[in-house]
Amino acid sequence: MRKIKKSGTMFLLFKLKWLPSTTWLMKRKKKLEELQTKQAQLAEDYDIATTAAKDLEDESTAELEEQIKNVDAINQKGTC
Repeated sequence: MRKIKKSGTMFLLFKLKWLPSTTWLMKRKKKLEELQTKQAQLAEDYDIATTAAKDLEDESTAELEEQIKNVDAINQKGTC
């Protein structure tokens, strides 16, 4: 087994096959974990945002319905 540097990456020549070095694999694993953590955070942020938007929509609808009832009540008082 011998180490050979190719394109900035260390490879090990083992049984006539090119294998990435342990250091390279560890860096890639760490990067993958970082990206998975970021993806999980983004998914959580998305869920929070969509829930908040839905809650705002529900509150706005409820407020509009209340205002319509108030206007109807005022109209009924004015016509009596």
